[in-house]
Amino acid sequence: EQQFDAIFSLAALFHVPREQLRNVLVTFHNHLHSSTNPCSNGGDGGGYLLLSLPHGNRNELGKDGRWMHYMPRRQQMQLLRDVGFEILTTRKISQYNGHDWIVTLCQKK
Repeated sequence: EQQFDAIFSLAALFHVPREQLRNVLVTFHNHLHSSTNPCSNGGDGGGYLLLSLPHGNRNELGKDGRWMHYMPRRQQMQLLRDVGFEILTTRKISQYNGHDWIVTLCQKK
């Protein structure tokens, strides 16, 4: 199984249905270096994940045929913790037609 120092996923997980998001995050977690790996970044934790998801409560197929998944900020943070990430920083920004997005940097525990 290939291991990475970081995964960058901005505005991509938005298109994953809520029911599948946990499994995707677990897969990301599994593919990040752990703190005991000699190839890791040398810090106390493992690899990094930078992601963004829109803030809200929608989980539906859009008019353009792509999935649209909005999740409240608190739920986003809890899901990341539940799969084994430590939240390093998070920020709400407005982009993409004025929607609020939560951008989060976390690290594998």
